[in-house]
Amino acid sequence: MLRYRLTYRVVATLLGLLLALVAVIAQIVGNGGSMVLLADASLFIASAALLSSGLGVSTSIIEILWGVFAAYLGVQLQPPLDVLGSVGSVFLLFILGLDMRMEVTLHLARKYTWSAIMTYVVTFLSVFLIVYHIEGGVVDALSVALVLSAGNAVMTYSLVKALGLDRTRAGNSVVIPTLIMQFISIMAFVALIGGVTRTILVYLLMAVLALVVLPKVARYVIVSLPTRRETEAELRIVIASLLILALLSQELGVSASIIAFILGLALSESVRAAETVENKLRGITNGFLAPIFFFVVGLRFVPPSAPIAYLMILILTIALWVSKVELFRKFLALTGGLRISRKLAMTTLPNISVAALIAEMGLTSGVLSEAAYAVVITTALLISVIAAAVLRAPPTES
Repeated sequence: MLRYRLTYRVVATLLGLLLALVAVIAQIVGNGGSMVLLADASLFIASAALLSSGLGVSTSIIEILWGVFAAYLGVQLQPPLDVLGSVGSVFLLFILGLDMRMEVTLHLARKYTWSAIMTYVVTFLSVFLIVYHIEGGVVDALSVALVLSAGNAVMTYSLVKALGLDRTRAGNSVVIPTLIMQFISIMAFVALIGGVTRTILVYLLMAVLALVVLPKVARYVIVSLPTRRETEAELRIVIASLLILALLSQELGVSASIIAFILGLALSESVRAAETVENKLRGITNGFLAPIFFFVVGLRFVPPSAPIAYLMILILTIALWVSKVELFRKFLALTGGLRISRKLAMTTLPNISVAALIAEMGLTSGVLSEAAYAVVITTALLISVIAAAVLRAPPTES
C-alpha cells in the first residue's frame, strides 16, 4: 500500500508539472487573447489538482501561486476570467454558509463561544496594533486584522479529519470556534465596507429576516420538489436565487459575496437534506468556479516591495501562532475545561481560502490598499503552508 501511494504521488506530481509547463509554453507562444487566457488558466488549474494530490498541499494554495507565476509571465487579467472569478467568490461563500450548518452550529456554539471570542479579540488586537504601528493606517490595520483573525472552518475540519479526531469532542472544540471566528470576520467586514448607513441597516434587517424565514420556507419547497435528472429543479432554483440576491446586494451597494454567505447559512439544512443538490453545487463550485477565483487572486497579487513589509509578515505570523495556538489552548481549558494538544490547535491556523475571499472584497471595494492586500495574502499563504507541512494536511478542503 505504501509503495502504491508513493507511486501515485510521484505520477500525479509529474503530470501536474507537465500540464503547468504546457500552460507556460502556451502563454509564451500565444497571442494573449481571451481564449488563450482561459486555456492557460484551465491548464494551470488542472495541474493544481494533480500537484495537490501528489504533494499533499491544498489546491487553493497552488492555484494562487500559479496565478502569481502567470502574472509574472505577463498574463493580464481580462473580463471573461474576471467575471468568472467574481461568480466563483459568490458560490464559494455560499458553500461556506452551507458548511456552517446553522442549526448544528448554534447547538454546539454555546460550549465554545467564549474560547472563540477571547481568541478572536486577542488575535484582532495584536494584528491591528502590529499593522497600525508599522503602517500607520487605521483602515488598513482594521482590514488586515479582520482578514487574518478569520478562521476557515472547511480547512480546519479537513485537518481535524486527517488527524482522526472528527466527530469527537476535541474536534468540535476546534472546528466550532473556527466557524464563529469566520462568521465574525465576514459580517464585520460588511460593516467596514458599507459603513453604517440606512441602506446597510435595511440590508442587515433583510438578512436577519432571511435567516429566520428562509429555512422554514426552503424546508417545504426544496425538499418537497420531485428530484428528476432531466429537470434538476432544485439545483436551478438555488442557483437562480443565489444570482438574483447577489444582484440585489449589488444594487444596495454591498458585496454580492455577503448575501451568498447569508443565503448559504439560511439554506444549509434544507440543501443538505437534498443530497443530490448539495453534491452538484459542490461539484460546480469546487471543480470550476472556485479554482478560477483563486487563480484570479494570484493574478491580482503584487508581492510586497518594501523590506519592512516582510518584517511585518514575520511578526504577524508569530502573533497568529501565539494567539490561535498557544492562547487558544489556554482559553479552551479555562472556559470549557478541555485540554487539547498543540498539534490539534494548529488546525485553526490555515485560513487562505477565507482570507482570499475577504481580502478580494476589500481590494475591489477600495477599503484595502494593494500593499495591505499583498501583506494579507502573503501571511495567509505562509501560515497555511507551514501548518500543512507540519500536520501533513490532506490535499482537498472538502
